[in-house]
Formats: sequence, structure tokens, C-alpha cells
Amino acid sequence: MHGSVSQLEFYLLAAFSIAAAVLDVALRRIPNGHVMLGAMGALGASFAERGLPGLLTALSGAIVGGALLLPGYWACGVAGGDVKTMAVVGAFAGPTLAFSAVLMTVIAGGFIAIVWLVAGRAQRTAPGSTSHSAQDSPSPHTPLAASSYTEIPYGPAIAIGSLLACYRESLS
Repeated sequence: MHGSVSQLEFYLLAAFSIAAAVLDVALRRIPNGHVMLGAMGALGASFAERGLPGLLTALSGAIVGGALLLPGYWACGVAGGDVKTMAVVGAFAGPTLAFSAVLMTVIAGGFIAIVWLVAGRAQRTAPGSTSHSAQDSPSPHTPLAASSYTEIPYGPAIAIGSLLACYRESLS
């Protein structure tokens, strides 16, 4: 890699973020154990590659990555595991690249949300669809965030956004 992320850090980030995406889709959560392993890998790789300055860069990246996703958590748009996962991405990427990774994650999340909602609407309105029961349909009084149709795992967006940010950085 030609950017600020070493080849080791990139491969660890790729493994961490893809596994987080798979876990989020399968379990609808990103387990703390996975986040802790990722954090240890990010901090360890940064220290091994660049010593104490690398460790400090990783810590500042974690702060930036997590802090930039906090407003989404406060607005109930993303879960705590997503914020922690983005902090680990920041630890791998450093503060400047963490900013780009969050921006690309938000863009990827928007595209995924549109596809997810359109696919869900198509499935619910398909002829012969059995998902029209009162039990499965959100009531008109249910907030959209509480509807099962709008609970979208954010792990895939984090993986796509982070890896795209690293790839973009490697081109410069």
C-alpha cells in the first residue's frame, strides 16, 4: 500500500471489517469479543510497524472514527457495536483516513439502505406474499426505526466504506 496504512494493517482491517459485516448480517450485532480482537490487532500492528508514534496515531484514529459515528448512535440510526467497529477502523486507519472511512461508510450505508428498503417493499407487495399479516406489518403508530423493515445491519457499510477509503488512499 502506498498510503498511511501498511500492507499488514490493510489485511488485518480487511479481515476485521469483512468478519464484522458477516457477523452483523447473521447475528444483527457485532460482538464485543470481535471488536476487542480487532482493537488489539490494530494497536499491535500500529506499534509493531511504527513504534510509539504509530500507537498514538492508532489511538487518535480510534477516537476520530468512533466520535464521528456517535451522532448516528445518539439519533438511534446506528448501534453501539457499529460505533465501536468504526473506532477500530479508525485505529487501523489513523485519524485522517478515519474521517474518509466514515464519510464513505455513510455513503455506502445510504446506498445499502435504499436497496434494503426497496427489496423489502418489493417482497411485501409481491403477489402471493405472506408477509401482509397484521403481526408482521408495522402499525401506523410504530416509529419507522422500530419497524423490522428498517433495521438494517450497518456492518456491511462499514466494511465497504473502510476498504474503499483505504483503496482510494493507496491510489494517491
